[in-house]
Amino acid sequence: MKLKNNIFIKIYLWFWVTTALIMSTQMLIDRLTDSGPFTNYLHTVFTNNITMYSGLIADYKSKNDELAIQKLIQKIKEISKTEFYCIEADKIDSIKLPIIDKAKPIINKVLNRNDTLEIFLADGNIYTGINLTGTNNKKYIVLSETLPLPPPIGRHPRETKEHTIRMFIGLIISAIICYLIARYFTQPIFIINKATCKFAAGNLSTRIAKDINRTDEFYVLANSFDNMAEKIELLMNSQKQLLGDISHELRSPLARLNVALELIRKQFGDSASKNINRIEKEVEALNLMIEKVLELTKLECGVKEISKSKFQLDKLLKKIIADGNFEAEAIQKSVTLISSEECFIVGNEELLKRALENLIRNAIKYTKENTTVEIFMKKSIYNLKSAVEIIVKDHGPGVNESELTNIFKPFYRLSGARERSSGGVGLGLAITERAISFHNGTVKAFNEKDGGLQVQILLPLE
Repeated sequence: MKLKNNIFIKIYLWFWVTTALIMSTQMLIDRLTDSGPFTNYLHTVFTNNITMYSGLIADYKSKNDELAIQKLIQKIKEISKTEFYCIEADKIDSIKLPIIDKAKPIINKVLNRNDTLEIFLADGNIYTGINLTGTNNKKYIVLSETLPLPPPIGRHPRETKEHTIRMFIGLIISAIICYLIARYFTQPIFIINKATCKFAAGNLSTRIAKDINRTDEFYVLANSFDNMAEKIELLMNSQKQLLGDISHELRSPLARLNVALELIRKQFGDSASKNINRIEKEVEALNLMIEKVLELTKLECGVKEISKSKFQLDKLLKKIIADGNFEAEAIQKSVTLISSEECFIVGNEELLKRALENLIRNAIKYTKENTTVEIFMKKSIYNLKSAVEIIVKDHGPGVNESELTNIFKPFYRLSGARERSSGGVGLGLAITERAISFHNGTVKAFNEKDGGLQVQILLPLE
């Protein structure tokens, strides 16, 4: 699945981008309005300054020690670039200072409260005020004016660093949370998709409700899948069982029919030989069909019981080709191994022999007279693992593109040259496909550009 089509990636990125935008917007608003959790450092610096120095200034003011006040204010200004003012509360209206007009809003707030700190931003400056009582029991308003704010964004470098750290930590936390949310929503989809693929590949016992530990709509969907799978499995097994039972039952009357034909041949001699030979031919065709039906049923129902061993595949293929070429020469055709490599495979030798025989005989049947069935064998890669590739090419009429996958279905008949009059019962390629699947391989058919059919087999070597 491509990443751009992956629903997990889509949900994860949407959640993460949304949370990142929310965080960025909040931080931007906090900076523009000088509010919110990201301006704590700014507020702390100036409130601490006025808290530390306001009491001392008020004490000097109570003693009318203007010289000490001026020295202290000058020292504070050198350290923190902040100007301090101490004004008697009852003389606010009579004193003419620029600070009073600029900080009028904060003065009005401070006058109505005790021991209250306020911060007011205007004209790029920060004004801080506190209402306290001096040693002479007079009320004083201590104001501070900080100007200007450090450019370009009006924030202390330490504050900018803290903002960056907070943003980074916030993005990491949101990434983890969004990952967990996306995984929670998409994990059942992947489980259902994986189960569907397994079911489509022939594993009818696939069930998924037990793997989804939740009680929402996904669990309902998984239950519906399991119910469907159970019914299909029951139907398919019943069909296979019925097919196998009928095939077994047909063998007995056919055997008795063969005995009866021999008795008729002895009784009537040559006068009935023509009709008897015809009956024998049809009985033989029925026996062949029953044998293939039983073999196919065995592959589909009890294939796991078939034993495996290590054998040399190229040697087996050469033997099959030699037998096929002997049969082909009788009808002015031939079979040739164009290329091969020595390789060993773990599997059921008899089963693979039957699969390759069916494929090669099918190619011999449909290739034109005086043509050669070409076979190639080489080592390849399949599912990122070592594999062997076998290609069988004939020079026949080919197959319609829409029917290339159908030729591996049991009893499937094709129109045109590949029809019933050409022989066969429609089970050879089906047996080949089941046998290759049992060995975890694939078989595919392609039409050649210059005519004919090419069948490719890929078998993993491990």
